[in-house]
Amino acid sequence: MNRALKLCLRCLWFGMLILVVALIVISLVIVTSWPPRSTAGERKLVALLNGDPMVRLVSFETECQQRRLICRDQEALAYLEEMLMKNHQAIPTTGGGTYYAHFGFSGGESYATWIGVRTNSLDISIASMATEESWPTHSVMLTDLQSGKARQMVDFLNAMDTTVPGTVLTMRTGSEPETTRDDALIAH
Repeated sequence: MNRALKLCLRCLWFGMLILVVALIVISLVIVTSWPPRSTAGERKLVALLNGDPMVRLVSFETECQQRRLICRDQEALAYLEEMLMKNHQAIPTTGGGTYYAHFGFSGGESYATWIGVRTNSLDISIASMATEESWPTHSVMLTDLQSGKARQMVDFLNAMDTTVPGTVLTMRTGSEPETTRDDALIAH
């Protein structure tokens, strides 16, 4: 009996030792991973906002507000790149619509974040810089929107909710913008 009890206590002690080591390892992982590190896509968007001409957008997509934008058109993306690089301020504006946006970059990186679209600005939330989750960190002024696909893109995102529910606007290089219906986008 005494021998069985000693064996049981040793197993219990060994189990406790394994549990303590596991808790220490988990604690170290949590501590070293907080705050969350920025992703490669976030770094590319920040570089673009800082004026890096080597960063290229290959796609821009939005969700929410009962509509969807899928932009792979080089004219509209070049405009967005230019505005992101040269025309931003640190003070966000108010009003307009809020979207969940996906920025796709050459090299395969992407970054998804909340944006606010106004008549003449685009507010972007960079997670690692935001004081609160999805809080805007950059306001990009949208200037020189005379005509073309960039104008169509901004007008679509700013359209009244009553005119676009269920609409998907797809923009591709070399073709006219195409609108299709997706009733799944409509809030019921």
